[in-house]
Amino acid sequence: MDGQVRVTIHFYNLVRDVVGQKSEEITFPGQPTVGTLLGALETRHGQRFSALVRAPGGEPNAHIRLFLNDEVLIGDFRERPLRDGDAVALFSAVSGG
Repeated sequence: MDGQVRVTIHFYNLVRDVVGQKSEEITFPGQPTVGTLLGALETRHGQRFSALVRAPGGEPNAHIRLFLNDEVLIGDFRERPLRDGDAVALFSAVSGG
């Protein structure tokens, strides 16, 4: 798969409820970024997913946590490049009292 980047996405808690599955795999041509991945997931999973993961200005919502392999991504991570075989975990931060 020359020039292809395959990424596995794992969904947890509220994100899993919105998406309706535990995980999926997406293959991209070229050199995708985390922003490319989020856009593809929004296209696949619709407005409810978009409202969960994106703030009104387009940046990632502060309550969404995203791990790239074993690293937590903080701030605006949309330009972070993805590599073939990467695993992404996406979940909503939980708070309670």
